[in-house]
Amino acid sequence: MKLCFSPTTIQGDIYALVYHFQQRLEAGADIDLVVGIDDVEQYKSTPIQQVMPLTVPLWERGNRRFLGNVKSFGPDFFFVDNHLPKKRVFENLVYLWHGFGWKELRAEIEFSKAHKRLSKLLGGVQDANPNFIHQCYGQFERQHRIEASRIHPDNCRVVGMLYADMLLKPPVQRNDIARFYPFNSIDRPTVMLGFTWGFGPVFQHWDADEPELMNRLLRYLAEREVNVILRMHDRFRYERSYIQLLEEVAEQYSNVFLKYKDIERDNLFDLLMSDVIVSNFSGLIVCAYFTGAASIHLHPCGTQDIEHPLYRKRRMKSVLDKGVTYQWKMPPEENGGLLAATEEQLFESLDAALENPACCRQRSADFVGKYMETSGMHGAQLQQSCCARFEDYLTRWQQNGAKPA
Repeated sequence: MKLCFSPTTIQGDIYALVYHFQQRLEAGADIDLVVGIDDVEQYKSTPIQQVMPLTVPLWERGNRRFLGNVKSFGPDFFFVDNHLPKKRVFENLVYLWHGFGWKELRAEIEFSKAHKRLSKLLGGVQDANPNFIHQCYGQFERQHRIEASRIHPDNCRVVGMLYADMLLKPPVQRNDIARFYPFNSIDRPTVMLGFTWGFGPVFQHWDADEPELMNRLLRYLAEREVNVILRMHDRFRYERSYIQLLEEVAEQYSNVFLKYKDIERDNLFDLLMSDVIVSNFSGLIVCAYFTGAASIHLHPCGTQDIEHPLYRKRRMKSVLDKGVTYQWKMPPEENGGLLAATEEQLFESLDAALENPACCRQRSADFVGKYMETSGMHGAQLQQSCCARFEDYLTRWQQNGAKPA
């Protein structure tokens, strides 16, 4: 079975599946595997590649010969996230995602371009397509893909959360990765502030001054003698002035490790280091439901009753796209942890989480059991790991020459 991965970001479910197949290859399975990565040399210098190296061929995704090389390789399955190739160089296409999330663009905007590209590549996915599947985390999301994303039911496959395999049974321990963090002690609690970019600055829609509240937040964590991982999205998503603000505030505190996704691509180590995760509904926060960390969900709009906005980077500025709003797959109140929409709620939640980092575990388990399939202690019980079960599915597809029902 020939497999080729071509993601924009190699992390989460995508990384878990790549690593699974590499282990299977090393164990003697009949698998041939290549991975397309942007800036291969930079990736080789990342901590995760040093500790858990990908030893399979890594191809430069931006190379103009990449698709030609993929075509010559002849993959049975080509794995993508939100970036589709310009031409068909594969037999079957598997659409994975970066993580389970609450928000996404309105379906008519989000998938309009994707549907056009998929029509050219595969003849479309709004009807049953024998050469395409879209990953779904559970039955709830599958129904959302069918109704909102307009993908035919036969093309929506409940796979579960592949990343959960690694989060429930970590391949490394904190002591193995502590050297990559500039903290004085890993025995102190660690809080990850992991923020998404689409809503603009983190507290822009709260009744608060952004620099003042960000500074107050970091000062509070410093006073509590807490290690802080301030994990932001790619730098190009933000205005220079906002990056400067973050860096100036972070530099005031020796306990803060500021990182950006386009440089520090992996988030597995950050997740394993964290006792508490705070996020404005980045899909990253779902990972806390599996690691056992407390999770604090910041409502992106605070208490304001406004349409959920989308900010895009244009001409070096963060500009509100008035033609597009987000939709919610489920309301923000439906989550596996704590919810904060005001400064008072934020600090009350932090007090509770630092006092008892296990405070969200039952709520997290309830959420996972309701919305996801996993191979661990929570959710729909599976006899195999998610990755192993998915491998079996793909193997039957490849051997039978037809997509299993």
